[in-house]
Amino acid sequence: MVNPLFHITSPIFHPSIDHAATDESLPAQDSNNDQRSAQLKDARSKYQYDWNTENAPGVPFLKDLPISEFFSARYILETGAELVKIKTNEVLPPFHRDKDRAEKIKDFEELFVILPDPDVAKKSLWATDESFGEQRLSGANPMSIRRAQTRDEIAHLLPDSLGQALGTSSVDAELQAGRLFHVDHRPVLAPVTEPGKATLNGKEFQKHLPKTAGLFWWNRHTERLMPISILVEGHTNRLVSAHGDSNEWLRAKIAFQACDGVVHEMSTHLGHTHLVMEGIGIAARRNLAERHPIMRLLVPHLRFMMSINQLAEEKLIKPGGEVDLSFGGTIKQIVSVAALAYRNWDFTENAFPNDIAARGVSKGANLPIYAYRDDAALYWEAITEYMQDYVGIFYSNDTAVKNDEELQAWSTEVSAPSPQGAAIRGFPNLDSVSALTFALTQIIFTCSVQHSAVNYPQNDYLIFPPNSPFALWDALDSENLMDILPPMGPSEGQISLLTQLTAIHYDELGDYEGKYTKDARANKAIRTFFQGMTEIDAKITSHQQSRWQSYEYLRPRNVTNSISI
Repeated sequence: MVNPLFHITSPIFHPSIDHAATDESLPAQDSNNDQRSAQLKDARSKYQYDWNTENAPGVPFLKDLPISEFFSARYILETGAELVKIKTNEVLPPFHRDKDRAEKIKDFEELFVILPDPDVAKKSLWATDESFGEQRLSGANPMSIRRAQTRDEIAHLLPDSLGQALGTSSVDAELQAGRLFHVDHRPVLAPVTEPGKATLNGKEFQKHLPKTAGLFWWNRHTERLMPISILVEGHTNRLVSAHGDSNEWLRAKIAFQACDGVVHEMSTHLGHTHLVMEGIGIAARRNLAERHPIMRLLVPHLRFMMSINQLAEEKLIKPGGEVDLSFGGTIKQIVSVAALAYRNWDFTENAFPNDIAARGVSKGANLPIYAYRDDAALYWEAITEYMQDYVGIFYSNDTAVKNDEELQAWSTEVSAPSPQGAAIRGFPNLDSVSALTFALTQIIFTCSVQHSAVNYPQNDYLIFPPNSPFALWDALDSENLMDILPPMGPSEGQISLLTQLTAIHYDELGDYEGKYTKDARANKAIRTFFQGMTEIDAKITSHQQSRWQSYEYLRPRNVTNSISI
């Protein structure tokens, strides 16, 4: 059984939403500078970087968690209720205690007793090329796909049977039309160089994670993203075609999904949301006074994040923890993937519109249906307008921004190298209203929309071991397919853990449960932003009409304010 992340005895903080509304929000130019200085001095003593934690050296965590960052009573109660379901699901099925390995795919399906079966399981979608391709656009990790620009870029992925895959078209024609795409896990997984080991019921296992890359084609006739080939690099390298041996193709897809799952969990999810926002949040707490309007703005978007990150460091990515048991590669190397993701993340380059453009997947005829992109774009625009309204209330011109000493100190510390700063690349110099607006848009988008887009799909895709095994438990060409997939124990742990990580939506984006400022203009901006969620929901409903698979993760009711789970 997986160890629960949350306990009813976890420290509880009872925050008062109205505590911040007891006085006006003021930038650093404040008549009570002595009081602000004392408060910031206290904050710097409480919020200290720890770049050398026991389980995750090389990324910043809080050295000690202040009580104000603890989970609320409601949070503990809601997660506790979900844990009851998870524990009940674990103890009900008797069969998994009698055998170590699955004998058929249905054995994995039967692990869902009172927990709902994901669609990839109950509709047997996990093995189809249509679902495999669609998960690049609307699955748990829709941020890896890139449009191919040249033949040389994808030369290593061009199988002999490519003509059969593209029908009457040609590689050059499809490249020119912008309809060939690729995913390459190899750079992200560079730290993983050896198999992991696990002992189950006295038997030793090796968990492999071969490096993979894949070629995909947008079929404009069927409006599907279809896989063409998969490169599998391990003891032997092989390029497997979708139009070759069906058994070999299924195994190649399983290897690809194992890599994609690890890339998702360690890089896209942990590294590029939880960890980078931890560093930025610590710097904010250390440099922006409690009554600073930007700190007030950020409070609901940082809520519970540092607590959940502490749990992840102490329980999930430790030796002998769930990640160590389930993932291919050693735990040290797997955590190094997250550290590498942190170091390589660039605040400006990874901002949603810049990332989409860099990957060549902006909206157009070459990829007209891309659920993550199309829904997320609505929020980026809405949050930008919200920040323009909010920032404009407190900063009438660029000089006002440049003269705010707390803002400048925050900006400097976010970019400063470890151990004194957060070492975030590409954080803008806060020298203008537009720069501050962009920075806040990127932070709020990442804490809310981006995290929701990579967290909640786990319960539909990564939770089902055949669709996302995180490791190969035997050689890829093993005679028995079931030997490649995870044993029953790790599979049960995978289901339980990912259910915990997607169990609750604590709040909804823009609903702050009260006033964070007395300023009527600021509260009006907040109210206007939240009311705009109705329009976004209507547009998403319209988007759904052209989609093969429904994409509900960015519905306003499913987007939380913060990285709260």
